[in-house]
Amino acid sequence: NETWSYASATSFTVSGDKTDKYKSGVLIKFNQTTTKYFRVLSSSYAGGNTTVLVNSISGDSIANASITNNYYMKTLPTDLPSSFGNRNGGYVITDSLTSDYLLKPGERAIRTFTNATSVPLNIATEDGSLYDFKIFCFNSLSSAGGASWIFLQPNNTTYSSQFISKIFGYRTSVSGTTETHSSFRIGAYIGNIHATIFNKKEAKMIINILTEWGFGDFSTNYHNVAVNSHIWNNTTTDWTSLGTVVFPQSTSGKIIVERLA
Repeated sequence: NETWSYASATSFTVSGDKTDKYKSGVLIKFNQTTTKYFRVLSSSYAGGNTTVLVNSISGDSIANASITNNYYMKTLPTDLPSSFGNRNGGYVITDSLTSDYLLKPGERAIRTFTNATSVPLNIATEDGSLYDFKIFCFNSLSSAGGASWIFLQPNNTTYSSQFISKIFGYRTSVSGTTETHSSFRIGAYIGNIHATIFNKKEAKMIINILTEWGFGDFSTNYHNVAVNSHIWNNTTTDWTSLGTVVFPQSTSGKIIVERLA
């Protein structure tokens, strides 16, 4: 029966040092006119109070009002509406995070972006992790794309010529090529991408399928389907941040990441 007090739209305070209780991933709910559900991102103690930073799993923010009927949960409540997402309580929204969030197996994150060329995912990763990764671009089929690649830069940086891509695609004919880049070359121009990401220090790789457009009009000759395989040819560097997606031109859309293992 703790008293929680508003601190911001994404945080509240509670008296005492409760950092051991409010750890990343803990689920909470409380009432402010309606029932709201959140996942704890982090907590910190100072001045006699613990500040708990949370992420909504019900599309709500914390109002500057009293907080009642508050609960701390280690498992999902039975009254969580099914529309709020998957078996682990919906999406972690990473748009405004200032530090990377480590997804637990079964958790999903969503990142929305508008007219961007560089999109940090704000997702931490660790050795042995496996992810389902999707990019949905909202650009018009009549859009012209920058004549270059879509990259995933692990650790939010580049590593000179360490990434090898095997590209197999069809536009007007079947073709294949091997390319070397300084980050994962996961697509080109404008693209909807579905990938599996495997982070193992000794074998870091991505396999993906995609549809690309934007290098002409969306006709038989100007959209492409491809199957790609990419390896990070480096067995000593830790992959700790899933990274940043870089587009060759201004792009809007959503990125969805689910940790599988």
